[in-house]
Amino acid sequence: MDCLDILTNALTILLHEGRVAGLQVLKDGKWLSVNPHPTLFVVNIGDQLQALSNGMHKSVWHCATVNADKARMSVASFLCPCDHALISPAKTH
Repeated sequence: MDCLDILTNALTILLHEGRVAGLQVLKDGKWLSVNPHPTLFVVNIGDQLQALSNGMHKSVWHCATVNADKARMSVASFLCPCDHALISPAKTH
C-alpha cells in the first residue's frame, strides 16, 4: 500500500469521475481498495464526527493512492479545528 497520506479529518466527501481507482480504507487491519462509481458520493466520517456523535458514527481511516497507468485529478479542501480545540459529544436535551 503506497498511500500519499492517511486522513482522519472531520468529513471527506468524494465523487469519482471516471473509473480510476485511488481510494483505500482500513478495515480489520487491511487496506482495501474502493471501487469507483461515477454517480455515487463516498462519505468518510472522521475523528471529529465520531466524537461529536459519541461513537454512533465510526471514523474511517482512508488514503489516496497513485495509479501509475491512468491519470486522476483530486481536489481537496480541509476545515479543521486548531490543535488545542476540545471536541466532545453534542449535548442532548
